[in-house]
Amino acid sequence: MGACRRVTGVRATAPVSVHVAMIEQSAAALMQSPAGRKAHRIHTDRVTAVRIAS
Repeated sequence: MGACRRVTGVRATAPVSVHVAMIEQSAAALMQSPAGRKAHRIHTDRVTAVRIAS
């Protein structure tokens, strides 16, 4: 039997359009709490930065 190895630091990327759709779909649910608003703002800022850089 082979040893199992844990893989760390691997990221799967999705197109910006997928991230934009996720932001739009989850906005209403996230806006109901301070932590959700912060998460929404951070993700939106990151996606906006990528769109500007492209």
